[in-house]
Amino acid sequence: FVQDPWWRYYHHFTDYVARLSYLNAQGRHVADIALFYPQSTFWTEHVLWDKSAAFNAVVEAFADISTALLRLQRDYDYLFEETLNDGSARVERGRLLVGAESFSIVVLPPLTTIPWRAMEQLQAFAQGGGTLIALGQLPSHTSEQRADPRPDDFSGPAQVIQP
Repeated sequence: FVQDPWWRYYHHFTDYVARLSYLNAQGRHVADIALFYPQSTFWTEHVLWDKSAAFNAVVEAFADISTALLRLQRDYDYLFEETLNDGSARVERGRLLVGAESFSIVVLPPLTTIPWRAMEQLQAFAQGGGTLIALGQLPSHTSEQRADPRPDDFSGPAQVIQP
C-alpha cells in the first residue's frame, strides 16, 4: 500500500471509523414496532409446484409493510412465531418484551394461519394495553389441531385495517 498516494492520509480515515464504531457501540437499539413474521401462513399456503394466490398476497403485503416502515423511517424488528411460542416473550405494562427489546406496537400482516400459543401471546399483549395493528386478513386457522381463531379473539385495543 505504501506506493499509493493516499496511504499517508489513510490513518485519518481509520481514526474516523474507529471513533464512529466506538460511538455506535455505546448505544442501545430501540425499536418500538415489531412486525410479525407469518411463517405458518407461508408454510400452509406454499405448494411446491405452484404458489397460491394467498401465498403471493401475503408475501407482497409483508414486503410492502416492511418497505413502508423503512420509508417512514420507523425502525422495527421482526417478531418470529417461535419467540412467542417458546415463552421467551412476555407482556408487561402494555409492552411486549423480547430479550432486551421492548415493543409497544405489533403489526400483523395478512395471515391465514397462526400458532395457538402465538395467538394467545398477542391476545395478552392487546388486552394488556399494547397496540396490535392487523393489516388485512386475520388468521382463520391454527397450526395445531385446535379450535380455529375468530377475529373477536383479538379483543383489546386492536385495529384491523382492511385493504
